[in-house]
Amino acid sequence: MVNIDNNNVFSAEEAIRDLVVASPSTPPSAGTPPQLGKTYGPDMLICLNATNTICAYQAVVDHNKVGQIQILGYYDSDEILTAIEKRVIQATVAVDANRVGASCVTTLMEYLNLGRTSDFTPVSLQLVTAANLKDYRAAHAETEDAQ
Repeated sequence: MVNIDNNNVFSAEEAIRDLVVASPSTPPSAGTPPQLGKTYGPDMLICLNATNTICAYQAVVDHNKVGQIQILGYYDSDEILTAIEKRVIQATVAVDANRVGASCVTTLMEYLNLGRTSDFTPVSLQLVTAANLKDYRAAHAETEDAQ
């Protein structure tokens, strides 16, 4: 596991690029075991924010590692959804920002009216993959049209 400095985009992008570059063009297989002293990069990147997801996507494409490095992303920007459609990003965890905002307002009103509230507010997440991308986009478009 590698922690990425998220204080600025450039340091995150550089750290992710270094991980991708360290990944060999032909990873060891069962027939050819890893060589001692040779460093092998990741075969999967798990990104915990949208910036890192997009940086990982760009690095994997730029360094010709599509199919060798799997990406699990976070958020549902147009760029991330397009990368899922192209099968560069395998999946992303999408959060309904409108529902999160509504839950915050409800929790705030509960606190103001009762003087207390729960420490935990559940938030629904959805895993978006190439298999359900069309349905996700359709549902998301309906939600935007309703607003």
